[in-house]
Amino acid sequence: RSSFAKKASESKTLFVLVASDKGLAGAFNSSLFRKFESSFAKASEGQEKFFVAVGEKAFQYLLKKRYNVVEKFINVGDFTTPDQVSPLTEFLIEGYLRNPSTSSGQEKWDKVVVFSSHFTSALKQEPFIREILPVDFQAIKETLEEIVPKTGKYSELIKEHGISFVSENPPTGRKEYLIEPSPKIVLENLVKHLFFMQVYHLILEANASEHSARRMAMKIASDNALELGGELNLQYNKSRQAAITSQII
Repeated sequence: RSSFAKKASESKTLFVLVASDKGLAGAFNSSLFRKFESSFAKASEGQEKFFVAVGEKAFQYLLKKRYNVVEKFINVGDFTTPDQVSPLTEFLIEGYLRNPSTSSGQEKWDKVVVFSSHFTSALKQEPFIREILPVDFQAIKETLEEIVPKTGKYSELIKEHGISFVSENPPTGRKEYLIEPSPKIVLENLVKHLFFMQVYHLILEANASEHSARRMAMKIASDNALELGGELNLQYNKSRQAAITSQII
């Protein structure tokens, strides 16, 4: 049994809110915060709650709401390097697993829920909720289904070749394998690596959504500025023509 598996008691929940470090991104942060507000009450009934802010805007929002922010992470994944995401992943794992070095030897939280943004396309980004700890098969299946692209050339190749990443009919029967150094050690390291990849993917999705939202916001602002400039130029020309006509008269 993996130490990342479901626990008997889930009375302590850590909520991770992934937003941007800067503004000027249109409704990117506000839509995420609205989703958080609407879903938070249902996801936290009867729970002792902790919060982690990823991004300066998330930290300011949680601080304004006077939530118990245990840690904040700034500039996470800006250059899409795994080293930037490692501190966040290690912090989540250390708080979830039993730590004998602490005086109480108890876990800080029993469940980790992430509020982030899902990148659907350059024009569409949706806020969503995902429970990343504890790890179970259904959660892994849902993660795989979300990672598989729904649009673009890769989605077309997947449909064309009938590729399935999650088997609907798992093979029956049990096979024995020789695993070195031991199944427990290999499983623990594999699950930890897969968990890191999941968090890394979440950060990349959020960053892609943020950049797309900021690009659209800047495009709309530029278009509005050009339209306003055109209207002002037309008004100026009318006023100038009126003044010239008055002088001639």
